[in-house]
Amino acid sequence: MDFAPVTFRLGYGRWLAVATAAVALSGIVGLVVAGDPVAVARFCWPLLLVALSAFALFWRPALVVKEHRVTVRNVFRTVELSWPAIERIDTKYALTLFTTAGTISVWAAPAPGRHAGSTATLGGVGHLPRRMLGPGGSIRPGDLPTSESGAAAFVLRQRYDELLEAGHLAGGVEPGSVVVHWHAALIVAMVTLAVASVVGFAIG
Repeated sequence: MDFAPVTFRLGYGRWLAVATAAVALSGIVGLVVAGDPVAVARFCWPLLLVALSAFALFWRPALVVKEHRVTVRNVFRTVELSWPAIERIDTKYALTLFTTAGTISVWAAPAPGRHAGSTATLGGVGHLPRRMLGPGGSIRPGDLPTSESGAAAFVLRQRYDELLEAGHLAGGVEPGSVVVHWHAALIVAMVTLAVASVVGFAIG
């Protein structure tokens, strides 16, 4: 039962990250060109913080669905979990995994607005499993296959059902099924830049 890994990212994320970082870095270049070292020392830090925040918020987050594990890379931490550790998959506000170790919201798969659900057509949801449909064949906006949360949820649920039917989830949850990696370097860098920004404004 081979399964090719599938990666989900924010659809607009990388464009937004690049655009934000470009504006911030152009601001730093402008300060340098102006030839005011005091202004550079004061205002380069918040601009660097903006660029780093754009990277952390919009470029890096991802959901990677693999044959035996699921990896959720959010802003400040990455969570790796085995399939038996997943208890429920929800899409009310964003793709959310309810696991044996707690709830994990997937930053890279936000749910769409209510308008998306109201404009969905039967053709767009007709192939979804019946258990994903509400009363009268209604569907939650976050489950729409055209949405970021819905596309990811569909792949996750499909793979989960395959493993369940094959009996690969019967063994239960083993130690090490959920592993959390904190992005320590990123956190330290953001805190450092935030402190430097406050100091820079304070000495003005």
